[in-house]
Amino acid sequence: MPNTCVRTFFCSMKPEKTYLDKLTPTTKAYKVKVKLKEKSRTLVSPQKQTRYQQLLFEDEKGNTMRGALFENQIEEYESVFKSNHEYEIANAPLKAVLGRYATREDDCQMSFGGQAMIQDLDPEAKPAEPEYQPIAAIPRTTDASDRYDVLGIVLFVEDTRAITTSAGVAHEVREIVITDHSTEQPLTISVWDDLTGTETNFLKSWAGPTLVVGFTSLKPSTHKGFSLSTTMTTVFDRNPVGDRANALRKWSEEKRALVLARMDRIREVRDPSEQNEIHSIESIKLKQVGNTLQEEKHWIKVTIPEPTQSKIVPYVGCNNCGKKTEVDCNTSFTCKFCNKEGCIAAPRITFKFTAADDTGEMTFTAFTQECEALFKMTSSEIYTQITDNMFDFAPIAHRLSSEPFFLQIGPGTALARNKILTWVPKMISWN
Repeated sequence: MPNTCVRTFFCSMKPEKTYLDKLTPTTKAYKVKVKLKEKSRTLVSPQKQTRYQQLLFEDEKGNTMRGALFENQIEEYESVFKSNHEYEIANAPLKAVLGRYATREDDCQMSFGGQAMIQDLDPEAKPAEPEYQPIAAIPRTTDASDRYDVLGIVLFVEDTRAITTSAGVAHEVREIVITDHSTEQPLTISVWDDLTGTETNFLKSWAGPTLVVGFTSLKPSTHKGFSLSTTMTTVFDRNPVGDRANALRKWSEEKRALVLARMDRIREVRDPSEQNEIHSIESIKLKQVGNTLQEEKHWIKVTIPEPTQSKIVPYVGCNNCGKKTEVDCNTSFTCKFCNKEGCIAAPRITFKFTAADDTGEMTFTAFTQECEALFKMTSSEIYTQITDNMFDFAPIAHRLSSEPFFLQIGPGTALARNKILTWVPKMISWN
């Protein structure tokens, strides 16, 4: 068990200084200078029930590499590895990273045993304190490598959901919605896997004006326009300290009625009691950024007075993200937009139309699923008939202009991303 930040060893080869991107599973004698960017919570593998901790190192060129500690090593190296400290590491065993986890050929990660030498280059550095930011100050022009610490009043915690990613990996996830004094728009935080348990259940039971929580090391996501997501280093602090935390608690006490109103609004939208209430176009137009939530959905009953075939655009696109591709229909390919392998080039349809009721008009663009419901045809049928000049739009146009249908609409993702309120179709029903 190490009692200092240095571990020595005997080796017949002198380690040569290199960079992380030059390391492979066969590299033996090496030395790298790195910064510990992230140090995870203690995790448990679902298959083997093994405790482990992940480390993420970065060198001066911006190359990154993961490391891992297992079982008793987690406690043994607790005082050795500290987030944001710089280290010189020599001859730590390198293990191959295989399959979907690999980011390059000969990818590898560090493990730590008796032959590893670890030198803390800044042993006197103090642990970094959270740099809490107001919700409105978090930039929307971020990428997945950015990390943010956020203070918020917990308004809502959803129940745990089980999801499976496109790569076939099962996860548990639940969303936490928070607010603060800086914006009328709440912020959604997606909580993953081990964090969905006891700690999040506590937040759910105490949600309300008195629950000010610090969330550290969150990464940005384009989910629902813009949101944040937990990472392997995220920690919930139910008693955050400092001027920002104290100011938010004071604001929450002074604006208790406002916070409760926001809480009730979130619950109303997340658990609507009148799911089939019909709204008028006039009432939808009265909504503003400040009183509209990203998750809202509303039904309107409309016709399309002047449907036009020229507004229908058929194309071949990715079956995952819908973006246009030059690949032949029904061909498997890797999409350059969503970066997913095994996508299928499929018929896609868009249709721009103006819907009307007794109170006004609104213009929308329907995409493939909504077009199928509007035209009562499959996307393949629409695409083939239009491209073969066999599409008979006249009876469809007559139905759209004379028979009212129910159109469910919701805010576009620009609401959460840029505070711009537009309305987009979500569902269509003729019943």
